[in-house]
Amino acid sequence: MRDFPYLDVWHKAHAITLKIHGITETFPKIETYGLAATLRRGSAQMTMKIAEGAGQDADIDFARCLKSSRGMTLEVEYQALLARDLHFIEPPVYDALQHQLIELRKMLTGLIRVQPV
Repeated sequence: MRDFPYLDVWHKAHAITLKIHGITETFPKIETYGLAATLRRGSAQMTMKIAEGAGQDADIDFARCLKSSRGMTLEVEYQALLARDLHFIEPPVYDALQHQLIELRKMLTGLIRVQPV
């Protein structure tokens, strides 16, 4: 069992979640329960999966949660791309967010690889 607040990968995911909350505040009102909510929920879930995995006793369960979180980064990346293409996110903001998501995915992949199975 690990304490998730001490994991760098959790801090990275949490920072992305906070950034997405800020970005989605500017979305049109019609998207409050649509794309904005989906982006917020997806980013929070990818962060929560890391926290859940940290609480697991077995390394294989930790790795399973990390894999789930990694998959969610791809979902969030697509949702952000959609928001950019709908002109809800400016391209430079999207580019920075995409870079952070790719970096997070690489961190998750590295952490998954070192888990004994």
